[in-house]
Amino acid sequence: MISIFTSCSTNDAFMWAFKKVSSFSSTQGNIGEWGSTISEVDLIGKEIIEVPGCPNAEVFLYEKKDGVEKKPLIIYIHGGGWCIGSAAVIEWYAKLLASNGYIVANVDYSLAPEYKYPVSTIQLVETVNL
Repeated sequence: MISIFTSCSTNDAFMWAFKKVSSFSSTQGNIGEWGSTISEVDLIGKEIIEVPGCPNAEVFLYEKKDGVEKKPLIIYIHGGGWCIGSAAVIEWYAKLLASNGYIVANVDYSLAPEYKYPVSTIQLVETVNL
């Protein structure tokens, strides 16, 4: 078996695979048939969440304009083990959720290793408590 990671750690292999999977966003690649579905969803706001003693978090709000006044809220926290990823990378998925009748709050938080634990956790708690 030939490995393309002969001189890489397991973490390097994971990062390579994660970057390939996350490249399916509208900002990084073709999202196929979902493009027409999410085109009906609007960015309805961007909120800056002030976090005392930490950097601010950002929240992007998405909603499909369909005349329905009250909708359930999904707070979407992107994956990446607290050290990779962003709200922009999964924007297409947040919009896909919103296209199904939800308001989606897509949270962008500070990443490790630049920001150590518990910075991102504190940002998320402040976001949920808003």
